[in-house]
Amino acid sequence: MLALIAGVAMYSLAGYLVAPRIVKYWIEKSVATEPGHRLGVGDVYVNPFTLFISLTNVTLIRQENKLIVSLARVETGFRILERLRGSRRGFDAEIRDLYVTDPSTGKAILTIPDLSVRGLVVNAAEGSVTFGAARLGSPELRVMRDPTGKLHLPDSLRLPQKGSPPAAVQFDTLEVTGGKLRFTDHTQSPALRLDASGIVGTITRRRLAGTESAVVELEGRFGESGSGEIVAAWQPPLRQMPSTVNLALRQVELAAVSPYFAQIAGHGITAGSGDITFDYERHDMTVQMKNRLVIDRLRFSDRSMTDADNKLPLELAVALITDNRDHIDISIPASQRDVDPAGGISDSLTDYINDLAARPFDVLAGLVEREDTDLGFLVFPSGSAEITPAAAEKIALLARALEQRPLLALRTYPTYDPIADRDAIAAAQVQLHIKLATSAGASGLFTQTPLDFEDPKVRLVLDEFAGARLPESRRLAISSRFEGNEVAYYHALYDALVANEDVSETVLRRLARFRARSIVGALADNGVGETRLLLADAIETTSSNVNAIVVRLEALRQRQ
Repeated sequence: MLALIAGVAMYSLAGYLVAPRIVKYWIEKSVATEPGHRLGVGDVYVNPFTLFISLTNVTLIRQENKLIVSLARVETGFRILERLRGSRRGFDAEIRDLYVTDPSTGKAILTIPDLSVRGLVVNAAEGSVTFGAARLGSPELRVMRDPTGKLHLPDSLRLPQKGSPPAAVQFDTLEVTGGKLRFTDHTQSPALRLDASGIVGTITRRRLAGTESAVVELEGRFGESGSGEIVAAWQPPLRQMPSTVNLALRQVELAAVSPYFAQIAGHGITAGSGDITFDYERHDMTVQMKNRLVIDRLRFSDRSMTDADNKLPLELAVALITDNRDHIDISIPASQRDVDPAGGISDSLTDYINDLAARPFDVLAGLVEREDTDLGFLVFPSGSAEITPAAAEKIALLARALEQRPLLALRTYPTYDPIADRDAIAAAQVQLHIKLATSAGASGLFTQTPLDFEDPKVRLVLDEFAGARLPESRRLAISSRFEGNEVAYYHALYDALVANEDVSETVLRRLARFRARSIVGALADNGVGETRLLLADAIETTSSNVNAIVVRLEALRQRQ
């Protein structure tokens, strides 16, 4: 009996006191001569009766003394020590406080307080840690973009590509609970930080017939009030960019990405929340992207003076897509791009904004289901500021469209044709004189009836006016041309009187303003607020071969 007790005591002494030192030496010695990497163990605890072993402060370090992987505690069975030394056969373990660092900076990029793994292999000779399946409790991943725009995702976390060495951390399946993602972008000043939290989901890698694929399925909270989920897949051969992405974000505060938007459009975002869906599919170098943006209460800062300030017409574009509920619901065309998704999104957004601003009246016509109607101009008869029935119909359509886009305003450009309007006004003046001289009353003075050149009274007045206003040589020339055709003679005499009639530029400019005011008044009568109706200071001239004067309209963002 005493021998048995003594034997147990000696076994206990060896197990609790001697075995930890032997295990520590054994693990570290296994790679003592391997170039490039060093495996270190802090403390070792061994229970000789349960064959339980606990390793603390396990570290994998490069020869430059740069930490690659750190494990605060590894708990497992004694029989797997040989596997821990580098065997390809894995073991199960509970790990506390795992740290993966960026060798270029020495800073932790991935921390996992609680990690349960199956099939764990630590291969110090190759500088790698692999496992089959793992459950990650409260992991935190930190990704940094440096001032040059380079994304710092260490080799230890990258997907291996053809011809590249294996990643330092390899796995088959990850189950994530309570995860966090912190992205810091140092291309912005001050550095921009975006956070996601409460992340749950799985990351799976599959190996089949020498090929490898991967799928990420995660959901969580974005910022203070947003949430979302993402499903991304990498098909063989694996690339850094996924082959497909399906992203859905809800109630995201857009001010968080204000600096990026300012770089594209020249304005930052001060308020607004949105739901964003984004589907991306890549075939070789061709990218197909679909998206939908639903945004409420979008507000911008003043234009930022940056190198990217390219006078992008953002304000007009936003006014064209914001409805009377302060709501935006759009899909931005983005397909067949031979670029990365980030560049494709930026280019597509720029193209979309420019396209909207270039055809505002097409957008307005679409709102009232009259895509075949150009609402960007109105036509007046020469010499007149009266709204025609055709112009009145367009004005009604414009009013309906503007009701649906409360941020829009219209500017009308006063316009006249120096020739057509002059001739029309001159003709009207000559006809008025003739009618005054031939009418018994005022009832027919302003009726639009053609002159009767066979009427003796009209001929008498024309002879009188011609004698007073035209030189004799001109009258004789007309007479010789139409000798024997009195109707043609008096018509030509009338045309000569019209050409001779004095119409000042002041009269023409006044007509141009009357036309613009007629448009503004008609829009106001159709319910458009006067603060949204502007008159251009400059007066435009036009030239037309027909009896029609085109008055141009301009759509712009209403000033608050």
